[in-house]
Amino acid sequence: MHVTPVTETSLAPELADVINAAYAAAEGDLFREDATRTTPAEVEEPIRAGAMLVAWANGRIVGCASVRPVDDGTTELGFVSALPDEWGCGVGRELVRAAEALARLRGATTMRLKLLVPSDGSHPQKDRLGAWYRRMGYEQFESLAFEDVSARSASELAVPCEFQVFRKRL
Repeated sequence: MHVTPVTETSLAPELADVINAAYAAAEGDLFREDATRTTPAEVEEPIRAGAMLVAWANGRIVGCASVRPVDDGTTELGFVSALPDEWGCGVGRELVRAAEALARLRGATTMRLKLLVPSDGSHPQKDRLGAWYRRMGYEQFESLAFEDVSARSASELAVPCEFQVFRKRL
């Protein structure tokens, strides 16, 4: 497996499919059935900005992630996705490592990410992801209301949600 930045916007539909498959498996019950996690148009933005990383294995796309500068020292990690049949194979770990390396190269000293979780109770997949990010050196430092962070409508949610915000010094 290898991870590379991509600039070909023609990959946006396939990357949107990867993201939607991963998020449907991990958080599908947090959204209404008719809600789509992302669109090719939304994926084109980080591709055009040189901020989309793609994981390849055996000639096929198996995952992706984006990096977005927040301020002079902070980069946000987003869209971290691996095809569900690739979970546990190191795709996510390699994407995060490549994203951190790219952020460092661009002068960032901190990586930040947001994890969508139910506002009340726990969620097995989200608990697993939170623990995984902690093992990778991230710490949760705040929680934010869904409405305060997302450009999406809360009406797309099946249950009330919030974002746990994690960060890691690079």
